Amino acid sequence: MQKDERYVAIYARLSKEDNYAGRMSNSIAHQFEILHDYVERHNLGRVLEYQDDGFSGTNFNRPDFTTMLRDIQRGLIGTVIVKDLSRFGREYLETGEYLEKIFPKFNIRFIAIMDGVDSDIPSTMERIAYKNLDNENYARDVSKKQRIVLENKGSKGKRLTTHVIYGYKKNPDDSSEWIIDEAVSDAVLKIYQLYAEGKPVTKIIRYLQEHKILKPSVYQNAPRSANETEESKYVWSGQTIIQILGKREYCGDTVNFRTTRKSFKCKEIIHNGDDKIMIFPDTHPAIISRELFERVQEWLAQRKRMERIEDTPLFASMIFCADCHCRMHLMRTRRNNTDSYVCSSYRKADKEKRSCTSHYVRVDVLSREVLSQIQLVQIDYLRDKVGFRQQVLERMQMEELIERESIDSMIEDTKHYIEIERMYFKHTFENVIKEIIPKEALADLGRQYADRIEALEQKLETLQRKKSVQSEVMKNADRFFKALESHKRIERLTTDLLCDLIDRIEVYEGKKIAGSRSKYSKVDIYFIGVGKIRG
Repeated sequence: MQKDERYVAIYARLSKEDNYAGRMSNSIAHQFEILHDYVERHNLGRVLEYQDDGFSGTNFNRPDFTTMLRDIQRGLIGTVIVKDLSRFGREYLETGEYLEKIFPKFNIRFIAIMDGVDSDIPSTMERIAYKNLDNENYARDVSKKQRIVLENKGSKGKRLTTHVIYGYKKNPDDSSEWIIDEAVSDAVLKIYQLYAEGKPVTKIIRYLQEHKILKPSVYQNAPRSANETEESKYVWSGQTIIQILGKREYCGDTVNFRTTRKSFKCKEIIHNGDDKIMIFPDTHPAIISRELFERVQEWLAQRKRMERIEDTPLFASMIFCADCHCRMHLMRTRRNNTDSYVCSSYRKADKEKRSCTSHYVRVDVLSREVLSQIQLVQIDYLRDKVGFRQQVLERMQMEELIERESIDSMIEDTKHYIEIERMYFKHTFENVIKEIIPKEALADLGRQYADRIEALEQKLETLQRKKSVQSEVMKNADRFFKALESHKRIERLTTDLLCDLIDRIEVYEGKKIAGSRSKYSKVDIYFIGVGKIRG
């Protein structure tokens, strides 16, 4: 057999729940030691390291895991090795999707050392389903314990956050106690006073900048602010001002349970209603009076826009990074009036943990490219309306066919997983009868199996309903063609034009132009109802 010349990817992961459980043997360094030793003993070839420190195994949206997948798609990697299956993931449905479908598609050999799993030895793959279920149960149990601890702590008025908000600092003698940070508390008070006087957010930002008051991200994280210019250190964002104006903590109160999550699998943050939020008054010194806070809340309730509508960015909420698919954030430079967009995941992450590049693109350059593409589409449409429509519809029908095949595949997989869950429950019941498992455990295990089966059946119902819905290709396409028809001569970009035609804009990392210091950024436009037409 010819040796695979592609790289060997060794992947290590350590999550917060592992630290919570005191599982020090799972440290990143220890995992890499085991992985490198295995590669050397089996002479597997060149190694690429990937690690995600502080990321849950129930969510596959991890920086280095995403990078590894991208390298797999590029054909760089032929083997993926982990210490054990739990390091790869603790969500057994999605873990199964990677190991049974995605990896075989790219001819990837998968090895989980401690679990004795090697995809080159088919018999070892039978252990995966049982092991993944154990890993998910572990994640569920840890999450349940953490939730109980937090609920008990929060209900007793103990502060749930370890992060101190701007204006306060931790008491050196008691880290759980907040005391006023005299260096910046006056800035908080001034923000409230200016807003209560009717000053708009833009004028408050200007006041803070003129008085050289460091913005919170710089003041609280000085070592991480090396990339900030001397001028940008004092340029506050409107969102930061609004967040400060809404925090009851400045009255001296502790506020718990503002947000929650549906389950340990779903990381989406849900904002609780007033009925679930708990407020404990006078737990620390106040910076502002309650009267001032309430007056500001009345103003906020009436506020419809943070800035004038003409200040709203032209591409607001429709521009994304083509590689990591995160939104791109607007960077406003007042000095030379060259506004630009950068990838939000790049901008937010620490330099050593960045999983994406900046994707920097100037607004004026982007505007010219978007306008050019829209004009070319309109020219193609006006030149041959019938032929253009036919071409677009044929492509959409083909994409719909592929999607339907994907849905059929997911339906079959979901049915399979339902059968596995039922089989597990049957075996558990048999083991109780055989007294291998105590009877007391049956109720809890049965409830877990029932919950998972119910979730799978709901997913199956959603997929089957999606499959049965009649195609809306014509309806979506007609909306696009009518919008294109309504804009007779497109000579400049407007908010109405973008809202009528464009669903999404994706920007690629810029490439240097030969003989020039400039870069060219490829831009993909996805039109409402019909998707990408050019490029």
